[in-house]
Amino acid sequence: MRIFHLFLLFIFSNFHLAAQISRFDNDSEKWYANEDAIGNIVHFDPDFGNPPPSIYAEDSNTGKPWYFVAPDCFRGNRAYAYGDSLKYDFFCDEIGSTPYTNDIQIVGGNGMRIVQNLTFLPTPGAWTHFGVRLIESDWHVGDFSGANPTQAEFVQVLQNIADLEIRGEYLTGYDKAWIDNVWLSDVPDTTVFAEICAGEKFQVGKYTHSTQGAFLDELEDLNGCDSLLVTLVLTVHPKKTSFESKFICEGEKITLPDGSETEISGSWIFKNQTTEGCDSTTFFEVKMFENRSVELAPKICRGEKYALPDGSETAAPGIYSFDLQTFTGCDSLVKIELSVFDTARIESSAVICGGEKFILADGSEVEKPGLHEVIFQTWHGCDSTVAVELEVLDSSLQIFRKNRCTASPFLLPDGKWVDSTGIYIFNWKNENGCDSTLVFDLKFHPQADTVLEVILPEGEVYVLPDGDEIRDSSLEKTWVFQTDFGCDSIVTLRLKYIFYHVFVPNAFSPDGDGVNEFFTLFTNDNALEIKTLNVYDRWGEHLFLGQNLPPNLESRGWDGTFRGEKMMPGVYVFTAEILFEDGAVRVFSGDVNLVR
Repeated sequence: MRIFHLFLLFIFSNFHLAAQISRFDNDSEKWYANEDAIGNIVHFDPDFGNPPPSIYAEDSNTGKPWYFVAPDCFRGNRAYAYGDSLKYDFFCDEIGSTPYTNDIQIVGGNGMRIVQNLTFLPTPGAWTHFGVRLIESDWHVGDFSGANPTQAEFVQVLQNIADLEIRGEYLTGYDKAWIDNVWLSDVPDTTVFAEICAGEKFQVGKYTHSTQGAFLDELEDLNGCDSLLVTLVLTVHPKKTSFESKFICEGEKITLPDGSETEISGSWIFKNQTTEGCDSTTFFEVKMFENRSVELAPKICRGEKYALPDGSETAAPGIYSFDLQTFTGCDSLVKIELSVFDTARIESSAVICGGEKFILADGSEVEKPGLHEVIFQTWHGCDSTVAVELEVLDSSLQIFRKNRCTASPFLLPDGKWVDSTGIYIFNWKNENGCDSTLVFDLKFHPQADTVLEVILPEGEVYVLPDGDEIRDSSLEKTWVFQTDFGCDSIVTLRLKYIFYHVFVPNAFSPDGDGVNEFFTLFTNDNALEIKTLNVYDRWGEHLFLGQNLPPNLESRGWDGTFRGEKMMPGVYVFTAEILFEDGAVRVFSGDVNLVR
């Protein structure tokens, strides 16, 4: 195993951890708020930040300014930060017009307070990045009107920071603000190159890595703040595992990877190391094949050929010997004793009447004349054919199809009169002794009575059974025709036209006087329901949705309110879907005037 732990420890022990960072990756990192911030607490926001997450606090609306207060890990001796910067990202929805001072406050252990007045205000609705230099010329003692601290005073404050506050209040009254990415001093970084073997782990601070790649890790100082960025370039060398198989013939020897020899079958494991120092394992298998002697006794049918091991073919019975090698190169003696068997054929004849079926030797049935062959196999696998020459004698079949009206009976060959639909069959033998059949397929057709119920929308033309055309006129009428078989056919038509008459009031007055209090649509009897009624104001906001409303029922319409509030007089837009008797859904739209 090759891991450069000592190299990494050397870097960490000799690199000055000169930064404190709060990026709020998992929680609020012990920050809090003061003055009139609600509860003096900050909230962790996993879904918002620059990038997310971040923290925020809310104002309790008492008029006092409030600040984000840094935790202990930003306090204590931070003299190394002198000359560097304090940076952070800030977000608020809006800011006031009041001049704001003392945006950043640092209090030293000796009680001295130094303040920073930012040169610009945050941009409402966007993340604003602030960065101030940690030198005495950019700060004031006490408040914004105080003098600049001396270098010695400024360094003395940094040597023992007791309090660090960042303004969150930029609006008199209730407000809310977020902060993210707070850095005290510049963040140092370093790059570490390391190598491990597969299955091992490499640790950087609290981070553990086992896969190859480049990783950016943050280390914490003793107070728990992020203080150092380490780029780890980790190379993972694989452990090598190989499998080898060798074949030997009986009596041969083979040299194993460790230089020893063997002449038997078996498995060995050899361990070593790769050039990178990782484990290398070789699984070595030896298989020993005996010299073989094979005797075969194949069988073929007369007319077939057998392929011999040397590539030639033969159709003659006999004994054939070959000296060969197996695929492993070992000797193989093959002795073949070939047998040849004859095929068989049996022929016969048969006679059936037309319409009958003949059962062949394999159990199948045939009814057509001619030669029918069935092939079986003998016990040694050769074909055996049974052939039958089939003769089919004629049978006669006559079919008569008749159509009659119910008032006209039919005389059958046996002298009976029938007046009902059915198939009547009569059989006898012809001169060949085969069946002869007469089939009478009789259909008696009754008087046809047809009632047509037709609903049409207004404006469509309907063609009557007699060819006349009619439009927008309901009627009930009867016609008498004849069918194709000469029987009476009575057609009764009940035609109804649907009229899409809809009345839309142009105004309504929901003033509580009990008259014209609701807005809805009024229709004739052809309408079944108002499927939907939607009302919008002139800006397109949806104010009312009525569904499955009975037509003409005013109290189910819009009462002129939205979310319990009365709407102002004016013009409003509506759309409505109305279902009519014929199943049609028609859409109506327009406007209505609300008056009070």
